[in-house]
Amino acid sequence: YAGNYGITFKTAKAVLGDVNEDGMLDARDASTVLQEYANVSSGCESSFSETQKKLANYNKDGYVDAKDASLILQEYARIQSEA
Repeated sequence: YAGNYGITFKTAKAVLGDVNEDGMLDARDASTVLQEYANVSSGCESSFSETQKKLANYNKDGYVDAKDASLILQEYARIQSEA
């Protein structure tokens, strides 16, 4: 539809760690990653999309876990200290 009317969309580049995809890396992202890890670790099915899994894997080791949540929170703290 959009293509028929010359409408284009800009898409923002995904930010590693920004699992809620709001364009900001923050404590909510770290909390969401930690919650996902806890759920999956206890046998629940992942609620993350493939994109969210890629964004959540902050240390790029192939796993979404507490390490990723911690690193996201550390990066958020670093960003905030520079603001």
